Amino acid sequence: MDNFITYLNENIVSLTENEVKTIIDAGRTEILQKGDIFIGYGKRTDKIAFILTGILEMSIIINDNERIIDFFYPSSCAMDFFSYSMDSPSESQIAAIQKSSILVFGKDTLKKLFNENAAYKRIEQFILEKSNQEILRRIRWMYLSPKERYETLQENYPGIIQQVPQYKIASFLNVTPEWLSKIRAAK
Repeated sequence: MDNFITYLNENIVSLTENEVKTIIDAGRTEILQKGDIFIGYGKRTDKIAFILTGILEMSIIINDNERIIDFFYPSSCAMDFFSYSMDSPSESQIAAIQKSSILVFGKDTLKKLFNENAAYKRIEQFILEKSNQEILRRIRWMYLSPKERYETLQENYPGIIQQVPQYKIASFLNVTPEWLSKIRAAK
């Protein structure tokens, strides 16, 4: 929970101790085992998770193949922004790659908090801005060469190669596992 408090204090200025406590109390801690689904395909998204420990993946179906489009690490928020904001069925799935502890906030609870206090309204704005940045990052990612994507992945997520199965990293990079083996061997 300490990383969540640090996250709030570093990203949302001017929160009092009571405001931080109110936010934490509004969420519920859940443990996801490897393979557990946080948000499923076709389900309406009415929650956001702050990752305390572990790693989650976001995947979509393209041409009948599941492709990983993002990873969520400790101190990040996992959500399907479009499903959440548009109240529509999710076209993605978010699942745990490894045992993970998450702090979950329901949409109705967050709406109530955001309407209660100007400090909480800043949190809503931060979540929306962060989600927009992540979407733009994914779009930019598509235009990098496979080698650049691999180097950027290592730079942005140190240690991921040891924590995530190679076939999942290959899916995320949109390369074959064989290509990934070759690039790793060349390093």
